[in-house]
Parts: sequence; structure tokens; C-alpha cells
Amino acid sequence: MFLAVEALRRYVDNIGLESLAGPTVGSPRERIEKHLAHIVALGLAVFAERGCLMANLAGEVPAHSPVVASAVGAYLDDWVAKLAALIDEAKEAGELTTGISSRDLAELIVDAFEGGAVKAKATSSVEPILRFQRTVAQLLH
Repeated sequence: MFLAVEALRRYVDNIGLESLAGPTVGSPRERIEKHLAHIVALGLAVFAERGCLMANLAGEVPAHSPVVASAVGAYLDDWVAKLAALIDEAKEAGELTTGISSRDLAELIVDAFEGGAVKAKATSSVEPILRFQRTVAQLLH
């Protein structure tokens, strides 16, 4: 199971969470949009065929391995926290005007993306990822 945790760590490195936190190029909204474009591109490239490793592990392993379940939970929590902080920055900069709390919005985005990944794999279709992209764009006003 420790191999699964290492594979997950490497997978998360490709999601681009580092672009959400710390000093990077672009305004907070631009960084959010860049991150979302990146994960959508990943989804369109492989999710209809293989799914998302994090979603696959979350759905199949927790009952068998508390270590893997903990790692998946920690990565999802980190993703939400970084995205929520960046949404806060975008609100403070006047780039987002939504009344949805930053934490709730970040949770919804991560949950919708992971759910879309599962459905893309189950249906062998990229439409759930495209729906995620369209819907989140409407939420980020």
C-alpha cells in the first residue's frame, strides 16, 4: 500500500497545486482559471479511459487501507485549502463577487471535479469534464 501512496504523491504533483499557493505569476483569478484549465486538460486527456487516480483510490481502497485513505484525504484537504485561500485572494482583489463562502466553493469545485472524473470513466465520455468546466465558469463570477 505504500507504493499506492507514492504513486498518489507523484500524481498530485501533476495536478499543479503549487500554482494555487505562494507567489506566482498572474492575478488570483488568473491563477484559479489557469489551475482549472490545467485539471480540465488532464481530465480530457485520460479520465474517460482511466479515470483519476485520486478518485479511483478514494472509491476502492479506503476499506482496505487506512494509510491510503488517509493520504487521499490529506491531498484532497490540501487541494481544497489552497483553492479556498486563492478564492479569498480573488474576492479581496475584487475579481470574484460570489456570495458563496470560499471554503464551500473550493469544496464544491474539488468534489465536482472528482465526481466528474468518476462519471467520465464510468461512461467512457469526456462530457462530465466539459460540464464541470462550463458550470464552474458560471460559479466564478
